[in-house]
Amino acid sequence: ARKKAYWRLLPLLFICYVIAYVDRANVAIAKLTMTTALPGFATDVLGFGAGVFFWGYFLLEVPGSLIVERGSARKWICRIMLTWGVMAAATALVKTPMQFYVVRFMLGLAEAGFFPGIVVFLTHWFPARDRTRALALFFIATPVAQIISPKISNALLKIGMTETVNGVTVQHAQVLGMQGWQWVYIFWGIPAVLLGMAVLLFLKDRPRDAHWLTVEEREALETQLETDKAAGSKKRMTLLQAL
Repeated sequence: ARKKAYWRLLPLLFICYVIAYVDRANVAIAKLTMTTALPGFATDVLGFGAGVFFWGYFLLEVPGSLIVERGSARKWICRIMLTWGVMAAATALVKTPMQFYVVRFMLGLAEAGFFPGIVVFLTHWFPARDRTRALALFFIATPVAQIISPKISNALLKIGMTETVNGVTVQHAQVLGMQGWQWVYIFWGIPAVLLGMAVLLFLKDRPRDAHWLTVEEREALETQLETDKAAGSKKRMTLLQAL
C-alpha cells in the first residue's frame, strides 16, 4: 500500500510543484526583454513586483492549510492550480507597473495554499516513517525547476526579437501578435491549469477513497495513520508554543 501510494501520488505532485516554482520565478527571465518592451518597466519595478507575490502568499498560506485539513485537499489543490495558472498567464497582458503589481499579488493569493496544502495532504496518506521521504522527493522539484525552466524560457524569449547570430541579424517573428516575454508567462501558465484538472481526476483525499488500493491495503494504511495520530500530542498548542 505504501509503495502504491508513492507511485500514484508523488509523480503528479512533483510535476505540479515544478510548475508552481517556475510560475513564481519566471519573471527573472521575462524581465530581460520586458524592460525594453514596456515603457516604465525599469528593473526596480520588476523587482518590487516579484516581491509583491509574497504579500498575497503570506496572507493565505495558513487559511489554505486549514481548508486542506478540514475539507477536500483534492478539490482545493485543483482550485489553487486553476487560478494560479490563469493569473500566471494573465501576466502576459500587463501594460503598466500597477497592473503588474496587481497580477503578481493575485498570483501570490492564488498559489498560497499549494505548498503547505501538499504538506498537510501528505499527512493524510503517509505514516510518520514514510512522510520524510515523501517530503524530500517533493522538495527536489525546486532544483529540477531551476534546471529545466531557463533553457525553455530563454528559447521562448526570442519570439519577436532581433538577435545577431554569427554576424547575421535575425528577426524572429511574433506569434499571435505577442512577444517572447509574454509567451514565457503563457507557456508556463497553461500546464498549471491542465495539472489542476489532473489533480481533480487522479488524486484521492485519503486512503479510504482510493479504488486502486485493495480493502486490506486501505485498512492497513488508515490503521497506521490513526496509530500515528494517537501517539502524537492530543493537546492544542498555543500560538507561542507553535512558534
